[in-house]
Order: sequence, then C-alpha cells, then structure tokens
Amino acid sequence: MQSISYISIIAMISIIYALLHVIVTDIFEIFEPSKDRTLVISNISGFPYFYGIASFMFEGNAVQLDIYSQMEYSSKLFTNSLGQALLFSTGLIVMLGSLSYAAYGQYTESVILMNLKPSTMTYVVQIFYSIGILCSYCLMVTPTFKILKAIPIYNKIPDFSIGRIHHLKTLITRALVVIFCCSLAYKVPNLG
Repeated sequence: MQSISYISIIAMISIIYALLHVIVTDIFEIFEPSKDRTLVISNISGFPYFYGIASFMFEGNAVQLDIYSQMEYSSKLFTNSLGQALLFSTGLIVMLGSLSYAAYGQYTESVILMNLKPSTMTYVVQIFYSIGILCSYCLMVTPTFKILKAIPIYNKIPDFSIGRIHHLKTLITRALVVIFCCSLAYKVPNLG
C-alpha cells in the first residue's frame, strides 16, 4: 500500500491541476459565453444517469478496508477521515457539474474535459488528467488481486519464472486484468 500511495500522490496532483483548469475555464465561459446556451432548472429523466455517475465517482470505497487496516489509530481517525473525504468529494462533484452546466447549458459534454476549447493548454490538461486516472487505477484495482488470491482455482495454477523474471503468474494475471479493463473502457461510451 505504501508504494501505491506515492503513485496516488501523482494522481492527486495531476487531477487537481486538471480540475482547477476546468473551474477557471467554466467561470470565464459563464461571464463570456461562446454559445447561446439554454439552462433547464430540473429534468427528472436525468436522475438515473446522475445516480450512475455519483456511484462511479465513489468506486474507490473498495480500498477503504485496506486503508483502515494500515492506519495506526484506525478506530478514532477512520470514520472522521472517511466522512470528510466523502463530503469534500460530493461538494467537488456538485460544484464542477453545476459550473460546467452553467457555462455550457445544453452543450455540456458528459466528460467534463471535452467542454474545453481545443488549445495547447487543453491538451496539457487532458494529459495531466489521463496521468491522474492511470495512476489512481493502480489503487482501485488492488482489491481485485486480493480477491483473485483467495479463489482456490487461482491458487492451483503454479507460479513460474523465465530466466530472471519471477512471479510470472502474477504479472500475466495483472496484464490480463488491465487488458480487460481497457477493452471495457474502449467499448462502453464515455467510460474510457
């Protein structure tokens, strides 16, 4: 977990940079609109889509038990830390969604970075955001490997080495999970 936490720091910095750029761009677009947007106050038919996005945003909760078991004073700090993190995440999601909708109206894209006008800065932000997503993927997929190790059929597959490359069963399994996730992200619209 400790080595993954360093990757997680890179992910946070990259995503924070991208989100700050989106916020600034949205604010400029609100005050100087480039399109004649229409804002609808409420639309109940979008609620299931919102719920799906909100659930997806909190998918990291699969890592909570690992974090809890690694904390020194887990019983005192975990509940407070988790509550604050969820409150902050919810506030950030609502703020970004509201700002983007106020800025672009019916032209709002489902992937927030697609709202940005093509420019060098937009491409830099998209690269930073992609780096953040890729780095956070390492943390999100960790429970999957723990579950695999608990499956009796998986444990019956012998581990092997070729030359100096050891633990090939683990490397191949992880590569297959990554390929599966990438294929799914490519096939499902806007998931990638």
